[in-house]
Amino acid sequence: MRRAQDAVLKTRPFSETLQKVLGGLVQRLKKDNFDSPLMTERPVKKVRCLSLHTGYIFVYRTEIECLLVVNIFVEVLCSESTQNK
Repeated sequence: MRRAQDAVLKTRPFSETLQKVLGGLVQRLKKDNFDSPLMTERPVKKVRCLSLHTGYIFVYRTEIECLLVVNIFVEVLCSESTQNK
């Protein structure tokens, strides 16, 4: 469990940088009046969580529970179960 948490925490700087880059791109496209259906803001109805190992899912358990509270469907996929077959 601890290794799973450490691995997720190590990806945090990457995800924060990615959020900044994508956020800047979205703002620039909005200023340029770029019209695309992909840029339309829509309510979130479904979230898919993909994990390479079941241990990683427990790290996100609190976030998944929060999504379920506000009626957002969460689908959890784990490739570990398919690798063992």
